[in-house]
This record gives sequence, structure tokens and C-alpha cells, in this order.
Amino acid sequence: MGKPLSLGLRSRLVGAVSGGMSRRSAAERFGVFAASAVRWMAAVNTTGSVEAKPQGGDTRSQRIEAFSAVILAAVAARKDISLVELSELLRIEHGVIDLLPDREAATVTAWLAARPSIGVIARDRGACYIQAASVGRPNATQVADGWHLMENASAAFLTAVQHSMQGARAAVGSDVVDPAALTCAELR
Repeated sequence: MGKPLSLGLRSRLVGAVSGGMSRRSAAERFGVFAASAVRWMAAVNTTGSVEAKPQGGDTRSQRIEAFSAVILAAVAARKDISLVELSELLRIEHGVIDLLPDREAATVTAWLAARPSIGVIARDRGACYIQAASVGRPNATQVADGWHLMENASAAFLTAVQHSMQGARAAVGSDVVDPAALTCAELR
């Protein structure tokens, strides 16, 4: 993902639109996409700021955060608790099967190979998981988990809507977009 455009550029564009220029005209003047101008104006109207949202970061910590109280209590009770012991505690008390130390294919492959009773593997589409499942449990059935199915379908739908909205608005002759009338896809 590239760097966000500068706060100065965003502020100048917002100033131009606030001064009466259309979002599309301002976008052309400052060399950005019209969708960016619409997004920045929506941000100003809702938050009062055009600062870029944080990019990147950890998108998977919510899985561990769900058990943060249990993990922190276990560490507070026993400072030298090992990852294996913590994993066992989560499995026994909360139904968590295992907590692997990383997302490497070799780790997952070894974990699967040590569990011959596994016949179905629910996984995301990450290449390391495809490889690990194919090597570690070659006869197991691989299925996409429900969360990833919904996430992927939702992202594909929003992308399709996002790509079609500019044409749809042009077809009805709407050059100025009311931020309150934006779709979720346009606000992304």
C-alpha cells in the first residue's frame, strides 16, 4: 500500500470545494481521483478532519484479543508460563485447539502431520495454509471457513458497486454528490 497523500494537498482540495468548486473539478485541478475528493469531503463533514486513516498494522490481533483477559491472567498468575502451556489452557478452558507460534507453512505442516485424525481443514486462502494443508494432511478435505467466505463475498460486492457508481451517477446526470447519499462502497 502506498503512502497517503499529504495533509496539505487534502486541505487545499477541501478549501477549493468549500470555496464553491465541484469535487470533480477540484480533483482534476489537484491531480487526484474524484472518489478521493468525495471521501475527503465526507471525512471533513463527519469528523472535521482530512487526516489520513492509519494504514497497515495488525489485522489479526482480534483473534487473540478475544482471549486477552485469560492470557493476561495466566501470565500474571505464573510469569514463566510457556506458549505450550498457554495453548493447553486455552484449548481446555475455551475450546481453542492450539496456538501456533507463527504463520509459517512449515509450522502448520508439522502441526497437521502430528494430528492424523484431522479429516477436514477450514482455512483461509493464504498460500502458506494451502501448502501446509496439502503437505501436512494431503487426504484431508480443505474448505473455506465461513468468516472468509463472507468477507470475500462482501469485498467483491462492494468493489463492484464502487466501480459502477461513477457510471451510474453520470448516467443520471449527477455531477455533484451529496455526502449523505454516498453508498458504503463509495465511502471506502
